[in-house]
Amino acid sequence: MQQKDKGRTPDIIESTYIDKQKAEEKHTDIPHIPGAFYDIGCGIQLYSTSDVSNIIQAIQWKSDDFQRSYKPDAVLQNYKFETDFFHIAPKDPKDNRNFPKDSSGKISVRVKLPNDINYQFLHLKAYIKFGPKWSLVDATLKEKSVTFQAVKLDALCIVSKPLKERLNILPNGCKYVAQTDNRVEVIFPPGAVENEESATLHVIPVNKAILRRQYEERSKNGEAILAISDCLYTTGDTHLKKKVQVKLPLNDIRKPCESDEDYVYRLFRQNTHGQFTLTDNVVTVDENHTAVFETDKISGTSVSLIGKDELKKGPLEISGNIEEMHGHQSICKILFFVSEVTSRGLTVLLACIEKSKMQAFCQNCEERGFQLFKNWISKDLIFKPQIKISINLKGCFSMPRFSSRKRLDMTFLPNSTENFTRFVVEIKPKMDQDVYGILLLTKDQEFLDEIIYNTLLNKEYANASSSRKPIDRQRSQRSDQRTFNKGKSFVDRQPTVPVRPFSEDDFLTEKGVMAIAKLLNADKMFETVLNLDMTQVQYDQICEKFPSSSRQAFTLLKTALDQLKKNKVDKLTSALESAEEGGLSESIRQIFEEEGDLSKVQK
Repeated sequence: MQQKDKGRTPDIIESTYIDKQKAEEKHTDIPHIPGAFYDIGCGIQLYSTSDVSNIIQAIQWKSDDFQRSYKPDAVLQNYKFETDFFHIAPKDPKDNRNFPKDSSGKISVRVKLPNDINYQFLHLKAYIKFGPKWSLVDATLKEKSVTFQAVKLDALCIVSKPLKERLNILPNGCKYVAQTDNRVEVIFPPGAVENEESATLHVIPVNKAILRRQYEERSKNGEAILAISDCLYTTGDTHLKKKVQVKLPLNDIRKPCESDEDYVYRLFRQNTHGQFTLTDNVVTVDENHTAVFETDKISGTSVSLIGKDELKKGPLEISGNIEEMHGHQSICKILFFVSEVTSRGLTVLLACIEKSKMQAFCQNCEERGFQLFKNWISKDLIFKPQIKISINLKGCFSMPRFSSRKRLDMTFLPNSTENFTRFVVEIKPKMDQDVYGILLLTKDQEFLDEIIYNTLLNKEYANASSSRKPIDRQRSQRSDQRTFNKGKSFVDRQPTVPVRPFSEDDFLTEKGVMAIAKLLNADKMFETVLNLDMTQVQYDQICEKFPSSSRQAFTLLKTALDQLKKNKVDKLTSALESAEEGGLSESIRQIFEEEGDLSKVQK
């Protein structure tokens, strides 16, 4: 925003970054045609001339399916995920109707933003997927929702990066007022710089929900933060010769009658290591409830109304609380759940969960048939957004022989409802003393922790899946129960009778292939068999010979698989993923790893 002071020419140039954002917002305005936004679930709406909620749905992308398929995108290097990932799809997989479009021929989508933050400080975009390709799309912010348009999509997420403003600092002084929020001010006195200099400023907003949660947890002990400002940053090599006056509005969650007698205003500054350190700058509060202070170092400044007892804590603990509010980091636990425990293996669910979400997540896992391994819960871990945790199997744990997974890892996404990955581990034949399965957890090759599981405790967890819903239990039943009793530990079982190795032909039965064929509509079947190297001519010949849809689908898939010489399951699951059937692909892969019955497969 250009400013004038007593007739002086404007000191603050209009930000090129802001201009670009304004242009993008105009570009993403929804054309005015008769219609409305209709809710399709998960806080997502589609623009249509009629209600489409009974035809199209938005569903949260199942975490382990997402974790397996997600690959870091260089395009997102400077972006942060603001929402979970969602699938947009017809409720009936066989429904081939197109998504409703506006007069410009595009799909218009509105997404409710989940966090209690000042989104006006952020440049928001939609990260959308169609087929195997991801792309960024411009979005418009209005209140707590963003709207965007796309030609096609089947999955989405909202991402953000700080909105930067550029200014010129003049030797004779100037005043900067943020366009994103005119309560943010910086007044440069004459002589603050020797020559005209350019700098950019941006604000990282506070998540008021975290401020509120921390207050509820610790206010009785006088250890809370009652109010905190958003954090102001500068970029550039500006060296100030004099202190400047900074004004930052406070985010306050106090009750109207609440006393702040045991609290003081303090200025914190983030250092190069990312930690907020206490400064000795004097902070006052004006009539607009805005924090005012003077400093010769603007970048990384944030004001807190903090309890006097809180200030007695160690600097790292105080910094951690402030960093969490600004979204720089989260306090997490890694949890280890087991299910389908046998003497030969078990299914592991490994989760990285923010502490505040632990209780609800554990209850959800129990309903799925997974039992928390209470002998091991990680220490508190401080994670930055989007870090990747690598998982290595040691001891008597190994990947199953026919597993198509090449690596085990998990990405931590703070705004995801769940962060977990599931996989089957095999218990290798062992001597009595080698009874421990180990999961080694690392981050950027740095040791995080290790989980040590005593396989002699199998009995304790053998019935972990007893609370699973019937439909899930059917999916996870294993045909290998013919060779051993479920839940028997190594020391209890009799020597195993040699059994012919479970092969791909044992798995890909005609009933199993038929079950898969029934779950694919015509378009998905066409993509799948072509991805299995069936020719167009062969496809047309089969369709002409078998006009019946059920027999046609079965023959297409069976023929495509029979033509493969090896790695049939791996190629089938890859073909399904390419056809955007990731959920079905993962179900098939898991049943195969467990040597189960393919005819029970479900999406």
